[in-house]
Amino acid sequence: MNPPHAWTRMGQPINFADPSWTQVLDEDLLTGMAHITRYGGQWPCTLLAHSVLVGGLAKERGMAPDMVRLAYAHDAHEVFVGDVHPALKDLLGTYREIEDRWEAHVRAALRVPIKPDNYGEIRGIDALARKLEMFLLCHPGAAGYGPEFGGGDLILAAQVLAKTEAGLRTAWLNGVRLT
Repeated sequence: MNPPHAWTRMGQPINFADPSWTQVLDEDLLTGMAHITRYGGQWPCTLLAHSVLVGGLAKERGMAPDMVRLAYAHDAHEVFVGDVHPALKDLLGTYREIEDRWEAHVRAALRVPIKPDNYGEIRGIDALARKLEMFLLCHPGAAGYGPEFGGGDLILAAQVLAKTEAGLRTAWLNGVRLT
């Protein structure tokens, strides 16, 4: 057996080729999501804030409870494999295979659907969340955004982005567990 490549905050071994080594713990997920910023640290939105926003948007749209939970957890695997831009993923050969294994492992541990037939709905909400984040954080790529957003979406996004880390942790746990 090869030695682990890394360790989680709570001491779980990580072998990037074999996710089964790693027990998925809430504290590891929350710590990782709170410290990973989107797009390689190029703008100040954490993976945790993004996940809470996607989950909140799904809930606001009346999605089924399992889909809302999936929306909160949709990027949780990035705690282990990183938030990598899709264009870079395409250049990294087997990266998507590794990411798919970690995605399945984390979602199974959280007991959320892996990739249901209507997963495209989550992808659409994820894209909307990205635009809202860019608009509210004054990202230079957001020049044309704004008029397409509903007022409720903007208010929700502003509220999520203003939350403290503790508030985001609580919101994510409540969302993924639907408490």
